[in-house]
Amino acid sequence: MQPRDQARLEDVREHADELLRRLGDTELDAYLEDRGLQRITERLMEILGEAAGQVSDDARAAIEHDWEGLCGLRNILAHQYGRVDQARLFAATRRIRQLLEALDSLAD
Repeated sequence: MQPRDQARLEDVREHADELLRRLGDTELDAYLEDRGLQRITERLMEILGEAAGQVSDDARAAIEHDWEGLCGLRNILAHQYGRVDQARLFAATRRIRQLLEALDSLAD
């Protein structure tokens, strides 16, 4: 794996960890009532998508995840922020744990 990929994947890991810590065991109803947590989630998911977009195709192929979806979500958050469906964004965060697990399995 290229050093650039390693650096971007570390960015992904760092921000994914922070996102999961911030969300904790928050349920959808509580999330929808917490505008601050929504903003934190939007920003961290945007960073995740930006970092993912800079990972090479070869590195992405080695890690099972919906990279296209993550990058596409980043574009929505950055450019169509007025159209963000918070319930769908919250649902997307549930796949971040699987991404971390895939990154961990790559390191093994």
